Amino acid sequence: MNLKNIEDNQLLNNFTGLVAQEKEITASVVRYLSEIFRRRLFAQEGYSSLFSYLVEKYHYSRSSAYRRIQAAKLSLRFPKIIDLLAKGGLNLMAVC
Repeated sequence: MNLKNIEDNQLLNNFTGLVAQEKEITASVVRYLSEIFRRRLFAQEGYSSLFSYLVEKYHYSRSSAYRRIQAAKLSLRFPKIIDLLAKGGLNLMAVC
């Protein structure tokens, strides 16, 4: 998509929507990771850890994988973390 032809207001509105979606998607990723961790599904896929699963299979950077895993583990104890991530009340760095 060529953004050069989009009017300023539309560009800003679209960006606002994307930021909201990004937060919701991050919360969903963390929610899924917590369940994958709980079930140890990464081991069924042939990985020794959730960390190696994310880095090797999904090409997350080491720091991105670490933050998501920490958030996923904490969300098992404190489920409210997921809602806070989705609404922007917390970010991954703050959770860690």
